[in-house]
Amino acid sequence: IWDAYAVPMNGSKYKDLVPRIFSNIEMIIKMNEALRNDLETEMSTWNPKKSLLGPVFAKSVPFMKLYTTYGNSY
Repeated sequence: IWDAYAVPMNGSKYKDLVPRIFSNIEMIIKMNEALRNDLETEMSTWNPKKSLLGPVFAKSVPFMKLYTTYGNSY
């Protein structure tokens, strides 16, 4: 979404519409990338007896509110 639509629109006559159309999608992308990186790190050292994914997701919970903002704008 960001690369295919928002970035090209930022350089066009429609740049004023980007915040209205895409809301906070750039922050959501960054949050998702951080979550993915944390999950990849945890999975790379996975130990079935000791490893837990819950703490990784718990760390991201405060940032999940970004989806509310995006959904309300949508």
